[in-house]
Order: sequence, then structure tokens, then C-alpha cells
Amino acid sequence: DGQPIDSDADVRNKPMYLECETHGKWRWRDTMDGPVLHADCPACIEDRRLSHLLDGAAIPARYRTHSLDTFTVSEPDQHKALAVCKGYVADIERTIRTGANLVFIGSVGTGKTHLACGIARAFLNAGFTAKYIRVADLISLVRETWRHDSKQSERKVYRDLCAVDLLVLDEVGVQAGTENEQQILFNVINKRNEEMRPLILLSNLTVPQIKQVLGERSHDRIHENGKTVQFVWESYRRAK
Repeated sequence: DGQPIDSDADVRNKPMYLECETHGKWRWRDTMDGPVLHADCPACIEDRRLSHLLDGAAIPARYRTHSLDTFTVSEPDQHKALAVCKGYVADIERTIRTGANLVFIGSVGTGKTHLACGIARAFLNAGFTAKYIRVADLISLVRETWRHDSKQSERKVYRDLCAVDLLVLDEVGVQAGTENEQQILFNVINKRNEEMRPLILLSNLTVPQIKQVLGERSHDRIHENGKTVQFVWESYRRAK
């Protein structure tokens, strides 16, 4: 007795929710009669937006869901590597403005690509652009422009690779290391260095081997404003 009873007006003033199979409840309207806030689950909309951005950035399918938060750490060197990556994306505008570079060196399976793609994902989430490409694919992409029936020019390939806010070059050292390959890499590295565009290089080589493969000019430009992170722990895949 004396307890208030919800009237029809009270019910109509309550928020309206719908159920998403993936993300659970989401707010559809502020009130029963109010305007629709979202025509679809906002989390699903965001997932589709990010998926489109990841497609554009050419992030490999295996690393589409990888982020800095999903990187497993269990020893001091892993903590240090993760800290460098988190510092790199803590102020992305500053990272872009200063053209800061990173070089990840270590054996296979140590998480280099995971962290690099996690950084790229952070750039995309913050509204910036990123691109992932393996060095062998980069070289093939440039060489294909040399064919007489090519639909794009070599200049456009370089321009597109230098236009993104962040470029991730994976598998540095897998190529043959010819003078021509060094020149192609130099063209990309030098252009991004001139434009102060961030670059992340990933390699299974040692520091001296990286210098030999890249060549003196490219190596100097990378390290002019760069930091090397060595992945010295056991392979995650081997550990599993």
C-alpha cells in the first residue's frame, strides 16, 4: 500500500533496448516515443567500420583481432617491448609530427607482427591511416609498374606508400638483397624520412645484418629518428 505504480506515461519515458547476438543489449531509443538513436547495434557498426579500415590497411587475417592489449607478457623484456609500443601510440599526433621510427628485431614467432599490427590498429582507431606490406610484395609491386601494360606508374606506388600516416614493412631481409632491391627500399624509406612519416620495420636478422641488407643510406635514415626493439625471448608458437 502506498507504493507508486508505473503508469503508461512512466513506461513510455523509459529507454528502449534491443538485443544483439554478438554484443548484447544496446540502446535503441531514449524513450518509447523518442527518435531512433541507432538503426543498428552501435558496436556492430564500429566493428564494420574497423574491419573496412583493416582491409584498407592490408592487415593480414591472422592479425586482424590483435592489439597491444592482447599481447601476452611474462618476462621483463616483453614488458619493455610492450611499453615502447604503448609509448609510441600514447600521443599519435606527436609520433606522426616527429616522424618516429621503430625497428623490431628477433627470431620468428616472438610477436613482432602482433605488436606492429597492434600499433597500426591504434592508428586506425584514432582516425589516422596505416598500411602493412611485406618487403617482397613491395618490391614486386614496384617492379610490376615496369611492364609496358602496367595500369599504374612507379611514382604512384611510391606516392601511395608514403601518403599513409604509418607504414609497416615486414620481413625485411627475406629479399635477395640485390642493389636494385636496396634502391627500391631506399626510395620508400628516404621519401618517408623526408616527409617525416613514421615507419616500422620488422626483421628476423641481427642489427649488423639489417644494415647490410638495407644499405648504408637506408639504415642511417631509419635510425636518424628511430628506436630498435630486440625480441630476445622464445617463440610463442614454439612454446605452445
